[in-house]
Amino acid sequence: MTHEVNDLSLEELEGDRWGEPPPGSTFLITRVTQLRRVPVGSLDTEGLRIMIGQGVGLPVLIPRALAVLRRDPLAHGDFYPGDLLAAVVRKYDDWKSTVDDPEGELRRIVHAIDGEDADVMPDLLAELAPFIADPD
Repeated sequence: MTHEVNDLSLEELEGDRWGEPPPGSTFLITRVTQLRRVPVGSLDTEGLRIMIGQGVGLPVLIPRALAVLRRDPLAHGDFYPGDLLAAVVRKYDDWKSTVDDPEGELRRIVHAIDGEDADVMPDLLAELAPFIADPD
């Protein structure tokens, strides 16, 4: 039986089961371990943000995150508008080789941000700077 990627968890897709987190693990370690067991198609924006921020499952999760960001460049989890985009940009060097035209993808997403969205944090704007400027 063939499964869609969205129906499978990272553990199933990668064939790597982490088991239970050690006693006394941090919230983040426990959460990442739990999210690895969730079908990829069921991960919400916060789940994507956490996993990408930790560099887990990038080849599988980045295309999904980019699809979310194409619809809503300032999609957010639990922190602030654009926190998913910030996680994706921060891990850019780790995933750029897995996507066709990664810089173009981010440039299109960044340019789709409505100029009136004043709630974009200055730190996020600084991280997006390489993708805001027009290419030479």
